[in-house]
Parts: sequence; structure tokens; C-alpha cells
Amino acid sequence: MKGSKLMKSKPTNQSSGLPIHASHVMVCVDEIREGVICGRAINAFVSKPIYFTGLDNLFLQLEFLYDSLQVPQPPNIRRFERKSQALGSVTDFPEVTTFWNPQKTKGCRGKLATVLVRVMYRQNASWQGQAIWVEGKKQVQCFRSALELLHLFQNVLSMLLEEQTHASRATS
Repeated sequence: MKGSKLMKSKPTNQSSGLPIHASHVMVCVDEIREGVICGRAINAFVSKPIYFTGLDNLFLQLEFLYDSLQVPQPPNIRRFERKSQALGSVTDFPEVTTFWNPQKTKGCRGKLATVLVRVMYRQNASWQGQAIWVEGKKQVQCFRSALELLHLFQNVLSMLLEEQTHASRATS
């Protein structure tokens, strides 16, 4: 057709119409309080950072985000019903938009660590994807379940606690 421009189509999720990368979340670990990771999760489709205290709260918040965005689409519906009390502070969940703002995740860094979590699939009532440690060599680790991702975060927690212990000993 004369005068029309050919646009490249980006891969999208069929049910939500959002790009596949809508499930990418930058997890910024800002502090460790009594052995508990605290920080914020940033997604380009959420109006404000998602604050979390503890890995359990982070995972519940992310599951709520993926359900809200419908990306990645779960292959089946879970048989249990969630109760808002079990989700902690999900009642304060920021507004989810269909407008992508890539500037939200650029330059976002946690005070202690930063991990880009790419959930590509939600199969077998779990997550599959990649965790990319932004600091250092940009180490990429694949996970086949949310439990494996939890173990990856636990390893980061133990490394950070060890670094804090060495730093406090050096200043003493």
C-alpha cells in the first residue's frame, strides 16, 4: 500500500496483548534487617516500586503482578483461592498500567544487590526463567521453579551477610 509504513510486530502475550518482557522485574536489595532481605521490585508496567520485606513477601507480590498483567500466562488455574490477608501488603499494590516505561528499570540499583528476574513461563504451578545478577560479571542463572529461584536468593543473602560481617570486622 502506498504511503503506509510497515511496522515490526513485537512478540506479545495473546491474552493480555502485553509484550513478553512485561514479566521482567528488577529486584533491588536495599538492606538486610535481622537476616531478612528488604527492598523493592521495579517493573516497567507498574506505576511505583513494589516494596517487600522478606523473600516470601517478594514472591507473593510478584505472583500478584504476573496475575494482574496476565504475563506469563499460567497454563492452568490454581485450585486454591488466595486470601488478601495471606498476601501481606498486596492491598497496597501499585497501579498496573498497559503503558510501558522502560526508563523505570534503567539505572535502578539496590544498595546491596540487584537482580533482574525474567520469568518466561509459569508451568506446573511454578515459575521458570532466568535470574541475572547485575553487579559484577552479570552472572546469568536459570531456574526451573520458584523454589530454585528462592535458593538463588538465599545464596545471595548468605554472600551479603558474609560481606557485611567482614566489613564490620575490618572497621572494628
